[in-house]
Amino acid sequence: MAMAFMIAVTVFMAVVLYELAMSGLNDQLEVERRHYRMMAMNDELTDLPDKQALETKVEILIKSKVRFAIVYLDIDSFKRINHIYGPDAANELLAIVGKRLKAAVREDDFVARIDGDQFAIVLKDVVDRNKALERDEEIYKRLVRKISFAGQVEKVSISRGLALYPDDEHTYQALMNHADASMYEQKQYTQRESA
Repeated sequence: MAMAFMIAVTVFMAVVLYELAMSGLNDQLEVERRHYRMMAMNDELTDLPDKQALETKVEILIKSKVRFAIVYLDIDSFKRINHIYGPDAANELLAIVGKRLKAAVREDDFVARIDGDQFAIVLKDVVDRNKALERDEEIYKRLVRKISFAGQVEKVSISRGLALYPDDEHTYQALMNHADASMYEQKQYTQRESA
């Protein structure tokens, strides 16, 4: 009887140890899975999340019914810089803008590189359009300082547009289209004013 009890305890302990080991292994696998998922949704050049990560973030916020704003940004002089200084300098500029954007936003905001010279910021917990515009202006002021890249110093112009959830639109794509259209309106206005 004592032998049967010892065998039962040994088997029980082996099962517990096995489950603990598997649990730890599963936790480690989940951490690695998350890491690779984030790497797949991260822009290598700027080390920012990419468009897919932005869409995921916005969809989560929409489902949670949290008020937020999307700021769509475009580097106005990017094509000229790429043409004059070359793609390496243009890539350096993108990396610098990405770093400045990360440094300019609050910890709970979200910055992503959408494509080429376009970025987006998700401003969380905005009360209204005026607050969103104030935060957008603060970020803009930190971005437009002179930038040194490829041995050159330039003041980079950035156009931006804003969309507010739920005031302007209710889906990811509609919000992005609204912010993009707003950005192009501002870009055209700025071009008319400087002409």
